Amino acid sequence: MQIISLVFFISLTLATGSVVASEPVIPDFDVTYSLHRSGLTFGENVRQFKSLGNGRYQFESRTRSVGFAAMFIKEKVYEKSLLSFSPQKNRLLPDSYQYSRSGKKERQVELSFDREKNRVINRVNDDPWVMDIPEDTLDKFGYQLQIMLDAGEKERFQYQIADGGKLKQYNIEVIGTETLKTAIGTYEVVVLQRSNDKRQTTMWCAKELHYLPVKITQKKKGGGEFRAEIKKLTGLGR
Repeated sequence: MQIISLVFFISLTLATGSVVASEPVIPDFDVTYSLHRSGLTFGENVRQFKSLGNGRYQFESRTRSVGFAAMFIKEKVYEKSLLSFSPQKNRLLPDSYQYSRSGKKERQVELSFDREKNRVINRVNDDPWVMDIPEDTLDKFGYQLQIMLDAGEKERFQYQIADGGKLKQYNIEVIGTETLKTAIGTYEVVVLQRSNDKRQTTMWCAKELHYLPVKITQKKKGGGEFRAEIKKLTGLGR
């Protein structure tokens, strides 16, 4: 399994918070997830969200293999979104997105969003091109923060995502609520789900933690299931 598969999996996770005047739109947090497949722990994903002041935010992710898998998978993946909050739209809109994979198959991706011209400049391994986008288009990593703003208010979510030189539509819906025991405590969670023709992703998002996901599963059609579980958390009022 390539480490890129781990990142694709965890990148479908969700979190959420509420908008409070004169305070950060989402409280700063650091969260660690353990990644599992077929009963084995094979990876770890660490994420940090923080306010930069003046309505700007940074969201970072680092994914690596651990345990037995680390003997064979040497790749590491880093992602970063820089975002600006629009109070008029209640949106965290990306200014830029960065993706870096080191190891056997190195890859560098950078997206720069031009809101005045409604376009995004894509740079993949230093090869740039321009794509027109709708006004509120998000990036494939930072969109998870927008769900953070919407989860307490909506039953269904629809986002336009700039990803891989294409415009994609993500559709997510609330399918229920339950109580879930985790490594950091027991929480009332909202269960969200996103499905397409390749996979189904289900997320358990804790209300008390601003709807941060505490468990995520992804089932591929035709077989195979990944699972991410929260391991550690600081911030979000804890």
